[in-house]
Amino acid sequence: MIIAFEVVGIFCLAPILCCTRTPPADRLPWHRLIQRNIKLFGIVPFFFAILVFDVFRLSCNVRCYDAWTACSDHTVVVERVTNLFYPLVRVVYLFVELIVCVKFNATHFFQNTLLLAALAFVEATNLTSWLDALVDESIVFSFKRNWTYELLRCFNGTQANVSDHFAQCFNYTTDEYKLLNSASPYLYPFIMEYLMLVMECVL
Repeated sequence: MIIAFEVVGIFCLAPILCCTRTPPADRLPWHRLIQRNIKLFGIVPFFFAILVFDVFRLSCNVRCYDAWTACSDHTVVVERVTNLFYPLVRVVYLFVELIVCVKFNATHFFQNTLLLAALAFVEATNLTSWLDALVDESIVFSFKRNWTYELLRCFNGTQANVSDHFAQCFNYTTDEYKLLNSASPYLYPFIMEYLMLVMECVL
């Protein structure tokens, strides 16, 4: 669902790029220039932290692609492969938002119904992504996936053809996933802060 929101959000950013009016150039004192662009000092480095996190997460998912596609249960395959592409879609969506924020910082917009609807959808997408990151980070909302049941569904009730690699991929316990899980508590705050800054920037 979040992937669909972010894909549509990318297309919603297009009218924002077309409904801008560049203000007249003016020479500002250095402290006013910093104050005017203060949000960008947080948005840009936070994006690169998210990029590192999602690229590593995508690498972990790709290493388990063979195990997930070997499953005979279509529902499990669709769910796992969707999770594989989520980091890629999120990086593209957040990068487009970064371009919008950097290029059109302190720019005036021609307001119309289409633009306001696009802004509302983008803000809803940002809020949804922020809540998703919050839930993923929180131990309170974490749950253990019933991976043994998924293996039984995938291999017709027998684990005879299940290798250790397959079991580790379904349980997210490969060496790469262990490293990702240990780094997640330090990287998830960057995602949440980036989305909060972007929500303010878009408004």
